[in-house]
Amino acid sequence: MTDALFVARAQYRLETGFRGAASAARKQQAASATSSVLRDSVEISPAARILARQSASYGQSADRLSSAATIIETASGNAGKIANALGAVLDLIDLLEPAQATLQGGTPAVTEQVASGSRVELTGSVLAASSPVSVGGSVALSDDVAASGFGDLTLAPVSATGTVSLTDDAQASVTGTRNVATNNSFVLSGIAGQGQTLTIDAGNGVTTITFGVFGGQVNSGAGLEAAIDAIDGVEASYTAEGYLTITGGDADTSFTIGGSVNAQSAFGIAEQTYQPGNLLSQGLSQGETLTFQVASGGEQTITFGTGAGEVSTLAELDAALGGLAGVTASIDGSNRITFAAENAEDAVSVGGTADIATVFGLEATVHNPLDLLNQGIAAGETLTFQIGGEALQTITFGTGAGEVNTVGELDAALAGLSGIAASIDGSNRLSFAAGDPAHSVTVGGSADISGVLGVTPGTYEPLNLLDQGISQGDTLTFQVGEASVQTITFGSGDGEVSTLAELEAELENLSGVTAGLDAGNRLDLTADDANDAVTLGGSASVAAALGISLQNYLPDDLLSQGLLQGETLTFQVNDDAVQTIVFGTGAGEVSTRDELDAALQALTGLSAAVNASGQITVSAAGDADTITVAGTADTETALGLAQQTHEGVTITTVEVTPEVAGVSVYPDIESANKSIFDALSGRFADITSYVEAAGSGTDPNLIDGQTLTVRLSEGSSAETLFGGYALGLEALGLKGALEEAPASAVGLAALREKVEAAVLVASDARYRLEQEGRVVAAHKGFSAGAETVFGEAAEKQVQANGFRSSLPDAIERVKLAGQQALALRANHANAAAEGPAVAQIIQQGLASEVGTLFSTTGYGSAGFSSGNTLAVL
Repeated sequence: MTDALFVARAQYRLETGFRGAASAARKQQAASATSSVLRDSVEISPAARILARQSASYGQSADRLSSAATIIETASGNAGKIANALGAVLDLIDLLEPAQATLQGGTPAVTEQVASGSRVELTGSVLAASSPVSVGGSVALSDDVAASGFGDLTLAPVSATGTVSLTDDAQASVTGTRNVATNNSFVLSGIAGQGQTLTIDAGNGVTTITFGVFGGQVNSGAGLEAAIDAIDGVEASYTAEGYLTITGGDADTSFTIGGSVNAQSAFGIAEQTYQPGNLLSQGLSQGETLTFQVASGGEQTITFGTGAGEVSTLAELDAALGGLAGVTASIDGSNRITFAAENAEDAVSVGGTADIATVFGLEATVHNPLDLLNQGIAAGETLTFQIGGEALQTITFGTGAGEVNTVGELDAALAGLSGIAASIDGSNRLSFAAGDPAHSVTVGGSADISGVLGVTPGTYEPLNLLDQGISQGDTLTFQVGEASVQTITFGSGDGEVSTLAELEAELENLSGVTAGLDAGNRLDLTADDANDAVTLGGSASVAAALGISLQNYLPDDLLSQGLLQGETLTFQVNDDAVQTIVFGTGAGEVSTRDELDAALQALTGLSAAVNASGQITVSAAGDADTITVAGTADTETALGLAQQTHEGVTITTVEVTPEVAGVSVYPDIESANKSIFDALSGRFADITSYVEAAGSGTDPNLIDGQTLTVRLSEGSSAETLFGGYALGLEALGLKGALEEAPASAVGLAALREKVEAAVLVASDARYRLEQEGRVVAAHKGFSAGAETVFGEAAEKQVQANGFRSSLPDAIERVKLAGQQALALRANHANAAAEGPAVAQIIQQGLASEVGTLFSTTGYGSAGFSSGNTLAVL
């Protein structure tokens, strides 16, 4: 063991005060190692520390149970010694002779009729009540969970962008084709005649420019530029070639050229109206509108035109779009209208009187976020479901007949699927669950269901028995008595079991037993006939999952209490015919307490029955009757009846005479009896010493009325009482018995009766202590094994990362092995002669479970094996 792991265990021992520690040396060793490693700052993983502490905890349990086993073993051994000493007392009583005396001098003796013994009254040991085989699983199976999944629809805010790129705004402009910039006399050069005019109307009325040489008239290029610049709404300039250019003041202003001068010949400019480049020149008319309505809000209107608050240019349209509420809209870099709702759940309605489809390339419609074709799913794409091995079911997206476009239509299509419950709730969450918990669900299709619907494509498996340690093809078999084997096969095929409901149905169909699952989903099985054994077999993985042991379960009847099929118990009253009771399950045979009671009551010449305490009682009909108990069964062990002839009252003639001066005529007989009485006193003294030796120091004396309280299970706070037997002379009714017993046949018979009763008490105490010792030994063996398993697991945890994933299952399986070991012990606890058999069955049960543990968790690759683990179990 590594230093760090040893320290974790030692720390736990120190923290818990070394409850039940085996020795001071172990305490000192743990304390020393703890100090050393703490000084060197040794660190281990939390998982390894937990395992090490668990190992230490089981070590403490093993120490505690070892101490208890020693106390019980000592008491049991001394109880046996007491029983043997009492047997020796009976032998000594047989050697005693009733005192006889005659008067010295030959005085004839007087005869006396003396009655000895008593009517035969026999009482056996307590027999357990008969009950049918009952098996309960220790593992609560998880409820079935159907294959299911869900996804949150990822709905982006609705948006749209026009397909038409609008022309940039442009001012009205015209450029002539004649160089007049540097001309200083239009009249002399013939460009314009004296008095001719040029008119310009820029929307503010006609302005007239008169050419000539007189004051206020224009006769040069510079003068013409100045005159035009003075007109509101237009401006003039010359090109590098000297050509006259007239430009409107902004993109909303048009102007008209006219007058008496021939402007075309004079300047190269046509006499006409020149329009600016704006929205009104791109298909929109004065007064037409573009409208937006977001969700249930009011309609917002943009009016096109050149009036106050109206829109005629791109810049004005961009500003108007930017002022809309609930939607982000603008003119993009390509001069297209673009908009997007501010909230993902809002619909946006676009309309108006303008031909927005032609002018802007926008659809006049309601743009709905629940229209899946606006959310990244294209027409013709699909969503598919396959339930188990059934046919594929397909939902097709689109606007055609039977196709799905909106979320509402998708919800309706989901509701129409068979074998599955699927829908979309008010929060736009898509959920589905298979109708049969045994079926998987495969989700697929060509649509982007992950990005749009939030559902990951793939196969969703159910959670059922096949996810709880049971595999396809595993079996559980039942054989009731000698009937045919009945088999339950686990799996997903026809006739196989994979769900709790299917398992319940199969259990209910079994014959010879009443079986099912209790309210906690644990196996509950009871044989219909109290005489039938039940054998469970099949796969170890099924046994582990259900928390049962694969074995032959015997009914709790007389055949499980030390009696075997075909053995006999016989009674003979005096010299009458022998009456026989045969044990077994055949016709007329006895296997239960009730059947034994009926057989006893049918005996003649005596009264026999099983009393309310479960003990056989036998009474002779007459005081002098003898009853001989015999047979092939070990009746003394199993039933508490000694196989011997039990004599009733006997009448004997005794010659007696008064003592003469206190001197007996037969001193040799008295001397011999005194020697025997001395030996009896020695045996009684031995009994007292045996009782005293059963307790030492602070340990309780289990045969002197004291009890020992033991917590058997590390995982339980329940405590069990052992001992409490009183085998002292006073408790046995023998204190002063020798002094009180007269040296006569009657007195000796009374003494024998007391001693025989004491023998039964001591023998019963020894038997019960032996059984209690087996109980503690079984628990001690498991705790020691668990200490080693967890200790080795802790060391491997430091080295093998793979160990961590199977740790919880390992712990549960070790606990399960312990529970099964205790169940095995309990089934055999009442058989006095089956100590080795109990141990063997416990070891076999542990071997099965530990083998399964290491084969299923992969601990074998980390250095473990069921063999070396059982060596410590």
